Amino acid sequence: YDALPPATQAQVGNYAKLQAAEATYAELLAQAVKAVKDQIDALPATPLTDATKKLSEYNKVKAAREAYNALSNAEKAVVDNYDKLTAAEAAFAAISGGASSIADAQAAVDLINAIPSPVAYDAASKNAIDAARAAVDALGANASLIDDADLQKLTDAEAAYATAKTEAVNAVKTAIDALPATPLQDADKKLSEYNKVLGARAAYDALL
Repeated sequence: YDALPPATQAQVGNYAKLQAAEATYAELLAQAVKAVKDQIDALPATPLTDATKKLSEYNKVKAAREAYNALSNAEKAVVDNYDKLTAAEAAFAAISGGASSIADAQAAVDLINAIPSPVAYDAASKNAIDAARAAVDALGANASLIDDADLQKLTDAEAAYATAKTEAVNAVKTAIDALPATPLQDADKKLSEYNKVLGARAAYDALL
């Protein structure tokens, strides 16, 4: 339209539709820019504190970066709080171990989230809990990167497993206590009593 001479432009009777489309897209682009600016505004201030040096905050930074990168160059130019994004990125990069520690912390959280629910007294729960605890302990001081809710989930799982183990052990002890005394009396030399022995042995052998 702009390449046409004025006299010819006047013959474009649906020019208003072009203007409306331009206005609509301009509004959509403005909303996209505002959404990114809002994401950046929600990032933790720097320097980071113990409360903000968390994976959940890092993931906000990562999401804001991805959203910013998705903007056009013209849109990026009007994101006037971009410095806050780069400052947050630098603060997380300065954590001991940098990106590697953050990745290890995320891997530990993934292991925590892989713990079966509900926790049972079985190999699957035990192995999942042991793997998650080992990953958290391997982080050392950087375990503080993991959000408290995730660490609590692991602690709760360990407690639930310990309770289930105690219940299983007590059940085996009860089964053994119910076995006939030796030497066997004639009244105890029965298949029903022998099956109790077999059941107690199976339950004992099943303990982890």
